[in-house]
This record gives sequence, C-alpha cells and structure tokens, in this order.
Amino acid sequence: MARQEGKCGSVGESRGKLVLRFWWRDPNGDPYSEYRWTVSTGEASTEDSRIRAKVRLEKIVALIRSSAFFPCKEFPDSKIADFCQCPNCAVVEPLSRSHKAPKTLGELFAHYKIHEANRASGDNKIIESTSWGTKLGCMRALEKEPEWFEGDEICSLTPLTDYKIQDLSPEWVRDWLVRFQHRLELTEKGNPPATTRYMNNILSAIRGALKYGRFKRWWRSHPLLDHEGALVEATKLERSKKLNKTLNKPFTLLERDRILSHLHDWWLQCDEGAYNGKEKPRRLFIYHYVVIGFNTGLRSPSEMTALEWGDIDYARRTISVRKSREASGRIDEQIVRSYTKTIKHREVPINDAVMKSLRALEEHRQEGADWVFWNPLRKPPKSATHST
Repeated sequence: MARQEGKCGSVGESRGKLVLRFWWRDPNGDPYSEYRWTVSTGEASTEDSRIRAKVRLEKIVALIRSSAFFPCKEFPDSKIADFCQCPNCAVVEPLSRSHKAPKTLGELFAHYKIHEANRASGDNKIIESTSWGTKLGCMRALEKEPEWFEGDEICSLTPLTDYKIQDLSPEWVRDWLVRFQHRLELTEKGNPPATTRYMNNILSAIRGALKYGRFKRWWRSHPLLDHEGALVEATKLERSKKLNKTLNKPFTLLERDRILSHLHDWWLQCDEGAYNGKEKPRRLFIYHYVVIGFNTGLRSPSEMTALEWGDIDYARRTISVRKSREASGRIDEQIVRSYTKTIKHREVPINDAVMKSLRALEEHRQEGADWVFWNPLRKPPKSATHST
C-alpha cells in the first residue's frame, strides 16, 4: 500500500461532535491508494472525550497497519462499514453484516415499529396516524399461524415473524402469503379470501421493514427488495370483477353530461342564504371539481385537492401536477407531499371547459391560502401554513 507511516490521522470536531480522521481502504477499490475517512464518535467535544478519541485513533491505526481493522465491529452504524472485508461480511450473501442485524422478521419488526411510530407522531410527523395503524395491523397479522385444508387434513404454518430474514426468499414468501390469503379462519366463517389490497399492504409492511434494515446498514440487499415479479395473486372473484370493468368505460358521454347537468342545477337551485351563505359556494366548488376531473383526468382526491393557483399557467394553458394530498384521516392531519402516485411530475392541458371553471373558481379564492379547492363551510385559516 502506498501509505506513509507518518499518516496516522487526527481527531477533529464537526457539529459539536468529535470525529476521527484516518486513512484506510479506497472506496473505489484501488489497491494502491488509500482514502481519508471521517467517522463520528457521537461524543461531545470535551477534554476527556478528546483523550479517549486519541487513544481510540491510535488503536485503529495500529489495526490498519496490521491488516486487522474491520469497520463492521468498530463502526457498525457508519458508512465505512459497507466496505468491510471481514469473513462475515464477505461470506453472507445477499445479507451482509447479519451478525449485527436482527435474526428474525419479528426482531426486525420490533425495531421497525418504534421507527414508524416516531414518524407518525410529534410536530414533525411524516406519515399519517391512519397509515401507521394500517401498517401496525399488518405486522400483527404476520404473527398469526395460518391454517388451511390439505384434502381432509388441517395443515398449519409457523408465523412468518418466526423465520430468519435470510430464509425469506420470494418463492417461499409467495407460498406463505397464498396460505394466509386462503386461511381456514376465513372459510369457516363463510368469508371470501383476503383481498389483494390487504395482502399487498402486508407485503408492503415486510418490504418496508427490510428497507429500514438496509437504511440501518444491517444488510446491503435482500431478495424481496430486488424481486420485480408479483408475490400476491388476485383471487378469482377479483379477477372477474377486473375483467368486467375493462370491458366497459366508467361513464358514457351521456352519463357524464347528465352528472354535470344535475350538479349544475343543484348549485343554481341552492338558496343564497343557506348556511350563512356558505352552502352555495360549496356546491359551486363541487360542480367545477367534477368538470375539471372529467376533462383533465387528475387523480381524485389526491391530485385534485393538492392543486394550488401557482400550479396553473394561463399563458401556456397547462396545469402542473407535482403534488398529492393524503385523503385519509382528519383534514388538519392530512399531509401534502411533493410528488404524485407515480412520482413523476407532469403537465396537463387546459381546454375551454376547464378554463371556464378555473375563471369561476377564481372569484372564490381562499384568503390566507392558495388552494384551488377548499371547503367554504370551514373557518378560514389563521395563516398560510400549507406545504409548497
């Protein structure tokens, strides 16, 4: 190695925490050069902690010179651990550093539940409480032991949470989910198999936990995260419904015109003084909401309710679709995200019908906020606190 004996490293400070700077393996894989790593110790900068950091640095440098430095043991939660070449990290595939990670899916869920609960609470929450409740219910369901008929005999499976994470291959998980979807608990009560939506939520909870483990650098990859095929199969009843839906359009042109005509008359017939003058504007909003929805194809309600006047370009006659709003839960708990369902931003053209509706809605613009669609029955906001 082209490292000088005098390059021992140093103890520094970053954001009030002590950091160790030393030379070790080049992350690009060049065997003839080394890279200066900066790793945080997590300790506050004090005289005692600096003394401990210097002693630790001398130990690390000695291990590097003797080719016995393994980052997964010294710094398991740091980025440098991803480049560890110890026997455990090199052998375990596709899970790396599994000796530091939770062994079973149940152990992983114990960590993941705390992480998701923190994301769903507090002033800086990222997900809604209802979404967290759904995810928690799915994780609890995986703790059950599904039973099903195999001929005349009743068979059972060990709960998925009891299995090792390394054993969760896509094929095996698919078979387990099929048994769970058609479990005896449902057929005995005369219920149909679990819906595809529910099963996808369960699979999403598993994958979310595995992604959390990858974020914690417990492993680099997992077959369930890399698998691109379907792991949940729709039931026969759901396949039949889907086939029937594809054979017919949701609304014919005549039905569309009847819906719009009914909503227009419903608005005109409303008394001006209803609900202190707020009911008629509300009906006006509903009518133009449907007009814009029919003519633009925006997702309702996620993309429609997230529209702001800043997203509308009258000069180019386009609507910029770049946000979505969570539709579940209380209105004051709904989250506006800076992306749509497909993640991609897009522009939707404005025809004459949409232009006419937008001009009508402009006469009822909300004070203190920029939403295109808002509920006139609610009190006006004290300040514009929505996300842009």
